[in-house]
Amino acid sequence: MKAPVLVSGIVLLALLGGAGGYLGGQRFDGRVTAGGYAGPLPADAATSPPPGPTPSGTPSVPLIRKTPEPNPLEALVSTKIDFEVRNFTVSGEVAGEVKLGLRIPAGWRFTPSKDKPSEVRFVDPSGERAVRVESALNPDKSVKQAMEDVLANVQSSQPYQNYVQTLFQGAGQVKDDDGKLRNVATLVYTYIPGATTRYVIVRFVATGDGDLATISMSVTGLPKEQKALERILAEATASVRIRD
Repeated sequence: MKAPVLVSGIVLLALLGGAGGYLGGQRFDGRVTAGGYAGPLPADAATSPPPGPTPSGTPSVPLIRKTPEPNPLEALVSTKIDFEVRNFTVSGEVAGEVKLGLRIPAGWRFTPSKDKPSEVRFVDPSGERAVRVESALNPDKSVKQAMEDVLANVQSSQPYQNYVQTLFQGAGQVKDDDGKLRNVATLVYTYIPGATTRYVIVRFVATGDGDLATISMSVTGLPKEQKALERILAEATASVRIRD
């Protein structure tokens, strides 16, 4: 079996030309819960604005931020999601081929990345939600450092008009399917790449004994689906494996 490998950089989850990532004003308290979270994700991101400067900065020439339109799509319901195990292979210049497996919502379409052989996506039938999984990169960063690098990327890459709102940032531990603790770091944000607001959760996972990030994943959907997206993230985090 190949040694676990880090994700040294993350391509933000793209849906319909959008990007995915997150920042936060809250922090994990390091607790392990039955749901697989290292502390609570924000219960109501809209009423919990993060401290500090606006992530995307204030332009020298005033610009108008987008006003999101309601998305008419029926929201995912956490308790009604069926999961299935999906196995696949990614590759990178340093690690070569890496075989992975994890639980994903049943029926979501497997979509390899055209530009990054280290990354795949699982997209729901509507095209509005997706899970991105990446591995097979150089293992040289802790989960926390990898998350902080993504945060900086999110802050610098999104235009002011897309109104990035950072909701959560933290590191802690969760239990995998075997009851073993895993170090993770998580980032949550919303932004408006098109007409409607997107809700994005990015997580780095250390599948080895230390805290080096070996897997990165993103879950993207609608703000009204927060609970369902958190469950998808928990299932993926607990089940992801680097296979022989």
